Amino acid sequence: MLANTLTVTIDGVGHVLTRVQEANFQSLYRKTAALLQVDLNIRHAWEGKEGTPGRTARHNVELIYTTFDAEGVPTSNSFYIVMRAPASQGPVPVVNSAVGLMNLLLASTNAMTTSVASWDS
Repeated sequence: MLANTLTVTIDGVGHVLTRVQEANFQSLYRKTAALLQVDLNIRHAWEGKEGTPGRTARHNVELIYTTFDAEGVPTSNSFYIVMRAPASQGPVPVVNSAVGLMNLLLASTNAMTTSVASWDS
C-alpha cells in the first residue's frame, strides 16, 4: 500500500497530496489550496475473465492540476499513464517499459514532452 501522503513537484513546487478516498483497488490523493487543487487518482483493474489466456492487469495513474482565477473559474491540466501487463507476468517488464517512456518524455530538458504537447508526432 502506498503512503497516506505523496509529494508531486510541479514547476519546481512540491505539493503534498493526502489520501482522501480509498476503495476497491483505487485511491484519490488531493491537495486543496487558495486558487489551486491537485488530484492524483490511482486505479487498478483486471481486463478479461479470470483464468483465461490474455487476462491483463491494468494500472492507471492520473494527475489533474487545476487552478482557479479570481472569479473561481477553473483551468485544468492533466497527465495520464496506463500500464498493462499479462496477469501471468510479474511487474518488472511493465515497470521497465514505463520507466523507459518516462525517461524519453523527460530527456533533453523535457523536449519530447514539449513537442508532443505542441502537436508534434
